[in-house]
Amino acid sequence: MKRIRVVVADSDALVRDGLKTILDLEEDVEVAGVARDGREALAMVQLLAPDVMLMDAGMPVMGGVASVKILKEKSPLTRIIMLSTFDDEDYILNALAGGADGFLLKDTRADQLVASVRDAIRGEVILPARVAARLAARVLELLHARDEKT
Repeated sequence: MKRIRVVVADSDALVRDGLKTILDLEEDVEVAGVARDGREALAMVQLLAPDVMLMDAGMPVMGGVASVKILKEKSPLTRIIMLSTFDDEDYILNALAGGADGFLLKDTRADQLVASVRDAIRGEVILPARVAARLAARVLELLHARDEKT
């Protein structure tokens, strides 16, 4: 069985270690590397070509949202799931527009995190239900406003 190779990038050591521990407990997942900022994440992606990158959206040096485009250019097959404590729609839309394949809040349960990594490999867009509902509502508002102008 091919294992899903993951790189974890987060500025918080406790979060990095926690994510690594959770993922390493799974038989089909292997944490290939960890990074403390966007620059290290980029180096890890180029060196390891992981299947999935779990990336903190608010890292120092080169932030997660800012580095998504570069990461996708360097490793287009790597699925990138952004992690954040904030569920601000603009922030999420910027991450997705930049090339992120999903967005998870850091209060996500461990089993949901693991399922999201597996879903990302299958090409699914990863969004928590409450975030997806808010984004859908916002899209409907924009469409409605556009229709009113025409």
